[in-house]
Amino acid sequence: MADDDWRDEPSAPAPGTVLGPLAEVPENDGREYSFGEGRDAFSLFVVRCGEGVRAYRNVCPHLQMALNFAGDGFMASDGLHLFCPMHGATFRIEDGVCLQGPPEGDALTAIPVAVEDGRIVVK
Repeated sequence: MADDDWRDEPSAPAPGTVLGPLAEVPENDGREYSFGEGRDAFSLFVVRCGEGVRAYRNVCPHLQMALNFAGDGFMASDGLHLFCPMHGATFRIEDGVCLQGPPEGDALTAIPVAVEDGRIVVK
């Protein structure tokens, strides 16, 4: 899948979509945002790193499951990496690259976002 193919999904958020206030994303953790319903639903998550954020499609590249399918969290117990509990895959926060687990070398699909006036906005 090309990096921008996610934009072709029926329920993907358009550029300029405001996800919400930065304050609603816990420090060193993530928050899920969903758009649409059923088979057309689109899920992404935002991870806060200080005043900055990274966003990824909420789909593990291995089995196409949501990273938070077993709960609300996205972080590994070390607090430094993203985590998919299905097979213990860990991903770098900075670029979504899998460091350990079945999708090793693959990466989460990045969603471009920015913080503007204290709000997280899709770019």
